[in-house]
Amino acid sequence: SSAPTSTAPPQPPRAARAARGLMLHVARIASRPRSEASRMSLNPAQREAVAWTDGPLLVLAGAGSGKTRVITEKIARLVRDGLRADRVCAITFTNKAAREMRERATRLLKGHGGEHEPQISTFHSLGLRFLQIEHARTGLRRGFSIFDSDDSLAIVKDLLPAGTKADVLERMRQLVSKAKNEGLDPAQALEAASSPREIEAAEVYAQYQRRLGAFNAVDFDDLIRLPLALLEGDGGVAEAWRERIRYLLVDEYQDTNRAQYRLLKALAGPRGAFTAVNCGSLPDTLLEDELFGHERGAYTDARSARPGLLRQAHGGTLLLDEVDSLSPRAQVALLRVLQD
Repeated sequence: SSAPTSTAPPQPPRAARAARGLMLHVARIASRPRSEASRMSLNPAQREAVAWTDGPLLVLAGAGSGKTRVITEKIARLVRDGLRADRVCAITFTNKAAREMRERATRLLKGHGGEHEPQISTFHSLGLRFLQIEHARTGLRRGFSIFDSDDSLAIVKDLLPAGTKADVLERMRQLVSKAKNEGLDPAQALEAASSPREIEAAEVYAQYQRRLGAFNAVDFDDLIRLPLALLEGDGGVAEAWRERIRYLLVDEYQDTNRAQYRLLKALAGPRGAFTAVNCGSLPDTLLEDELFGHERGAYTDARSARPGLLRQAHGGTLLLDEVDSLSPRAQVALLRVLQD
């Protein structure tokens, strides 16, 4: 697919970008009581987050800090600065949140978007739109169906021996879903399997996908996994979608799974034109799990081998390639540890 080019958000001079590399900027927005007057204006931290378009931005926002307003104000700012409205994409996790964000953005734009509107949707709605455009490249035919969890469970039940208990069927369905949420296809899931149960799940996954193909259907997890596979595997398609989406905003970033994170990364590309908003504080158990569990090495490396990373964190920026190997939750957790 191809898309017309459009005006990009303001960027610093090329030499300046090359000299310092791609940076992850960090803005903190604290929760505080708001007067009626303050509701009508942005506080300094909010203004900083709205104005920053020089590379990727991570906003650490507390509950009640106006994070949704930051996103909608930034959409309006980008459009007023010359970016075509439908080249701005904001992603959140529920249809209700997407609808409310769309209504707020529409009020702020007040016709500035012209005949175009910003793309505001959930991850799965974005994935569906992607597949409706790119269906042929993913092996789907026009008019494909979307299977819900009950449909998925029915396929798993049909693939396992008769009389398999309901809890076993559900666990198998969840293992297949887990592999998809990691962005794995059946072959990759089999290669990554580390137990007899995971090996069995990977084999069921392969049969499950063949059954979906016979029905010309996808499940909800495929709405993320299939676009991800195409974007990561076809540079031409990835570049075309980066032209469709010139600026990306993500709400509730801490809730993204690995496949969603990789999808965001593929859409943002090397330009790094995105804002991610993380809501609320992260519990100690999350720090333990993410930083001192399977990602202990990345954390230790950041603390000891790269002491300069600590100074950069205190300064509000981090080199993106320093934290890119971490999951979204671990990135936020690492930032909090380094800045405390």
